[in-house]
Amino acid sequence: TADKAEGYDEEIRLIAIDSDKGDNGKEIQIVKHDIHFIKTSLGDVLLREHPVYTNILLILVILLLPVLITIVLYYFNKKKIRFETDTTYAKEKTAFKMATAGIKKLASAKKETGKEFYFYLAKILSEYLGAKLHMPVASITADIADEIASKSVDSEIVIKVREFYETTDHIKYAAGMKAFVDEENKTRLLDDIRNVITRLEKEL
Repeated sequence: TADKAEGYDEEIRLIAIDSDKGDNGKEIQIVKHDIHFIKTSLGDVLLREHPVYTNILLILVILLLPVLITIVLYYFNKKKIRFETDTTYAKEKTAFKMATAGIKKLASAKKETGKEFYFYLAKILSEYLGAKLHMPVASITADIADEIASKSVDSEIVIKVREFYETTDHIKYAAGMKAFVDEENKTRLLDDIRNVITRLEKEL
């Protein structure tokens, strides 16, 4: 075999000799000078210290996330369907929000209302209790306190509910009652009923 040293410009010549046919060699001329050698071995292969597929926590998240999303969507859709089809359930779930909104609205208009203030406030409380106890609003009187007491509600709240309805009935059929329609009394009663509804929401 004849070749030139590396770095020279002369062409590289290879002579292949077939041992079966004597010394007559066949010359192979290679015009290209920059020969690249092909590696027959990959050498040392270095792996990452912590490949992704060895992270058990990540694999569990990937596998369980679709399941968790499916469960959440199922219960959310189930609750939505019940909310749309079960009016009793819907009223119970929105009772507190409706009551607090009503009290806020009444508080801004208490100066313009006289005895009607108490009737509006009684209506707010009655609608709340009717929704929570699944009772007709028209049937709610001072005796509703007994029903509330049977639910293991704090006795202080039970007493306030009874006194409120008794006061409302008294104002409804009494003449004058100027003491009951003053600003200070309205503010106090609004705070009392707001507190009663907040406590009932936790205890009923």
